[in-house]
Amino acid sequence: MSVLDIAQQAAGMEQQSGKSSKAFPVPREGAALFRMCSYIELGKEETEWQGNKKVVTKVLIEFELSHPDHIVEGEKKDGGKYRIVPKVQVRLNKSSSDLSGYMKLYKALNYNGEYAGKKPTLAQFLGKPFFGAIHHNKAKTGDKVYVNISKDGAYTIGAPRVPKTDPTTGLPVPGEFNEIPVPELSNEPRLFIFGDANSTPEKINAMWDSLFIDGKNWIQDSIKKSIGFAETAEGEVISGATAALESAVEAIGNEPEAKPEPKPEPKVEEPTADDDPLAGLGI
Repeated sequence: MSVLDIAQQAAGMEQQSGKSSKAFPVPREGAALFRMCSYIELGKEETEWQGNKKVVTKVLIEFELSHPDHIVEGEKKDGGKYRIVPKVQVRLNKSSSDLSGYMKLYKALNYNGEYAGKKPTLAQFLGKPFFGAIHHNKAKTGDKVYVNISKDGAYTIGAPRVPKTDPTTGLPVPGEFNEIPVPELSNEPRLFIFGDANSTPEKINAMWDSLFIDGKNWIQDSIKKSIGFAETAEGEVISGATAALESAVEAIGNEPEAKPEPKPEPKVEEPTADDDPLAGLGI
């Protein structure tokens, strides 16, 4: 089962290809085509707000930017070609409050009311297409530029469509739209959620495996360090799978070398009259 299937099942329950060492440019501002490619609950973390400490669930969301102006293509040193579809990240605290960034983004993505009546979770939008705009914010010090999908407190992402216009007047036609085609996902989707009552060890391991990053496995490492992770159903499954794998690897390393089978001694048989040509001579 794919992580996209798991995401949709969880929603119902709740009523990089192309790598390069080339310096990656900051995606240009303006119109953007999006597909959500990651929904990752990083676990619980203690934060402080106005002098009060509280525990929140941190969430990482990623969208592919598949507009032709955002895709990076080039030639490798060995003469091959590379193609990179960049991502923009959104980090939020999971919340059901209408004033939270989580719910504001949920309402922007649920533009057609598809998930009305179900408990809101951004996981259900994994793989879905959107249209909107990205914005730049410069750091107060230095040259760092931050890429955002919100401006003045409002998200600038939503339905992959634009209003139809009357060719005579140039004005929008009420209730009529032109759909915008958004390319399918290029990067592999990534998903991790806590507390899905329908989860099985197979689903949990599939989600966990989708997070692995060779050489810099920071997402899995962050989740392992979250508050109370080992006591969650997900933590117990992952810890068990990890222990089993380590035990299997250790057993392979400790297996004694197989000794070669001893060669049997050659069998010597007493000659018979038929075998000995001199036997008939009485010698």
